[in-house]
Amino acid sequence: MPSYQDWNQAIVLHAIAGAESGSTVFLNMSDREIQRIGAFRFHKKQIEDYLEDFKNAVRGKVCVLDKLNLAELEGRDRLKMPRGMAFLALTVLAAYQMVDDDAAGSLNYFRRLREILALPDDNGRPKGMQTGAEEALWLEWERWLNEREFRSIKPPNSIAQKYIGYPISQAILRRVDLENLKRLFNDKKTMFQTTLFDEQSLFSTVQNYKVYLTKHLRELIESAHLRSGNEVAFALFQAFEDWRENLQSDSSSIQTRITSGLYRTENWLTGEVQYALYPRQRRGYELQDSSVHIGANEIALRQERLGWF
Repeated sequence: MPSYQDWNQAIVLHAIAGAESGSTVFLNMSDREIQRIGAFRFHKKQIEDYLEDFKNAVRGKVCVLDKLNLAELEGRDRLKMPRGMAFLALTVLAAYQMVDDDAAGSLNYFRRLREILALPDDNGRPKGMQTGAEEALWLEWERWLNEREFRSIKPPNSIAQKYIGYPISQAILRRVDLENLKRLFNDKKTMFQTTLFDEQSLFSTVQNYKVYLTKHLRELIESAHLRSGNEVAFALFQAFEDWRENLQSDSSSIQTRITSGLYRTENWLTGEVQYALYPRQRRGYELQDSSVHIGANEIALRQERLGWF
């Protein structure tokens, strides 16, 4: 079974795969995304439930009886990756499970964190997790990203949410947001199946259906211009791609698809215009030795720029 370090490495690689230099990197974790990471990274290990395996790996690393011990997560491992990333991904998973009326309160957040870690129900932080103990892990992640010319999401400038703001700001779409988006896509199924969307056109369309959106998602969309790189549009497009995948396969299956745009070239002498398929990898996954089949021909994909082939 994958160890904590295996999952830690998988989370880091997933976070930065396909991210362009200078872009914002975030840990937008969900139950399905953990399953997808596991299926992509550990498909040869024949694991029945990647989500439970991930939780068990983190529990085994940080839980000592009914207390947390984060001391071993500080600094970097032998691969020079931050040691705390699998644990931080789990904290984001707790934020993802918060419902719209939670008001992002610390009691609600820590209740969900304890549930995931299988710790006794109590008020406030889990035992052993001192106030602010997790901040060093988030700052190490920020330093690591900056060294590689990436940016990290800044938590809200709120004293009341100073520390829980880290995972909550990473969980762009929560479970209830995804459920409402799925209802929108299903209710307007014909339009969403037949229209060719990219991230920005989907964003513009979704914001016209505010009746379907949670308060949290409406606020995100309204403030999207304030967020670097518009990760809100990216997260919406991921949710849309997942919905399309589920229409074509068993909803319990985990698949990784690529999308394609069109690459336009023009002969400056003759004015002749040609179009070619322009495959794009899904962020979080590396395409290695990939090819496409057109008729009887197999054509190897060559990377033209990061994430595009």
